[in-house]
Amino acid sequence: MEATPKKVLMATDVPFWELRNGSHWRIHSLLLAMRRHGYEVSLFHLAAAGVRERRQVRSDYPDLHFHFMTIPILDDLGNRWNVFDRQARQNLQSTWPTYLSEGQSLEEFAEPTIASRFQKVVRRKKPDLVLIEYVSLAYLAKTVHALPERPRVMIDTHDVQSLRCEYFQNQGWPCWLRVNSEEEREALSLADGVIAIQSEDARLFQSWLPETRVLVAGHAWAGPMNEVSEADREFPTAGLIASSGRSNLEGVSWFFEKVWPLVVRRFPKAKFKLAGTIGELPQVEDWQKVPGIEVLGRIERPIDFYRQIDVAINPTHVPSGLKIKSVEAIGAGCCLVTNSVGAAGLESLVDRSIRVADDANGFANHLKTWFSDPASRVQAAQYALEYAREFLAEQRVYRELFDWMG
Repeated sequence: MEATPKKVLMATDVPFWELRNGSHWRIHSLLLAMRRHGYEVSLFHLAAAGVRERRQVRSDYPDLHFHFMTIPILDDLGNRWNVFDRQARQNLQSTWPTYLSEGQSLEEFAEPTIASRFQKVVRRKKPDLVLIEYVSLAYLAKTVHALPERPRVMIDTHDVQSLRCEYFQNQGWPCWLRVNSEEEREALSLADGVIAIQSEDARLFQSWLPETRVLVAGHAWAGPMNEVSEADREFPTAGLIASSGRSNLEGVSWFFEKVWPLVVRRFPKAKFKLAGTIGELPQVEDWQKVPGIEVLGRIERPIDFYRQIDVAINPTHVPSGLKIKSVEAIGAGCCLVTNSVGAAGLESLVDRSIRVADDANGFANHLKTWFSDPASRVQAAQYALEYAREFLAEQRVYRELFDWMG
């Protein structure tokens, strides 16, 4: 007799099907992995989405058993992501709504109408596991606890949000979630299990919650893997895929201002390819004036981008979490130059496939070294590919999670 598949109900307000940034790709990969592992997945989506978006989800994920539910709610909550993306593209920080500039607290995220609707869905679907994306929606766990027969609840964190919030505030940047460590700890304590995206985050969460099951589930590379060989390119080429978020804007601006001029001084014909929604920012007009810069816009398949470059970079400086663009570069069999933040969770690759520098001179020197030594670059890329095959396959990345889920 064939076993009944276990049921997972995911709650999120992230339009992950747009695949615009690392968090989108993270949720996308996790959903596909759960389906391939035999779970029946339903989706409880909080934010406003029209008929076209719902059709897109069903079309893009035909093999997922989605019970897709869109709940129209207040604009200041339901359209939060759309407003952030729009304002980021326009770079009009001074005109951002006050609640976005200051961020919303966990208490302000809680919406009784949504909580009531969610509890009804849990009653009807009877999932074995409720998976909540981000601590901002932890209040939904309370509705599950109120049920006489309840499923287990897990919160997927993506980041230590209190550390991210602190960093953004120190930089004077707007942060979507205003939370401190005690508030984050209390919210996470509502779950039976907590997913950390890398080991350092997991250790912190476990110190906060010694009685809670904290496990690590990073990001699996789901694309094809390059066979590494020395590329037949006329000029050495570096590149980056990035979203339009503030941290990427600051990192790329720093790279083009401080690092790239040092590289082209040694390699005047060197090329740099910039892909992703970061290409929608107004700063692109200035960047395209920099020698060697080419802006490609959105890339449907990351592997197609990585086949066009010799070395990937990641200049983002925001702490905590796992940098998805770093993982994907390694998964595609590409060597990487980044800083200590961008290498988090991939420390075993440092000085092999990843070279780390936190200053402009060091960053440029690593690029120049790999540009001038193709054989070393190919060796580094080959090691990255071997690492990806063993450690970035979904069976390895999600093994701890699937063991816990049963």
